[in-house]
Amino acid sequence: MNVQELKQRFEQKRAFATEDLNELLVFAKKAYLYNELSAYEYKKIVEELESAYGTEHIKNQNTH
Repeated sequence: MNVQELKQRFEQKRAFATEDLNELLVFAKKAYLYNELSAYEYKKIVEELESAYGTEHIKNQNTH
């Protein structure tokens, strides 16, 4: 699974789309905890999200 597939699954389960990094990370973590993602897939998705959104985006969210 990749980030695009994760976003599609998020939209299917939640009935709305998101680009919010934190929402996607929480969704991926829950999928991992419920064995919907392997440890390898979870790690790859987290790395993809962090690189796609960059550290600037993460820093900006922490200041609000």
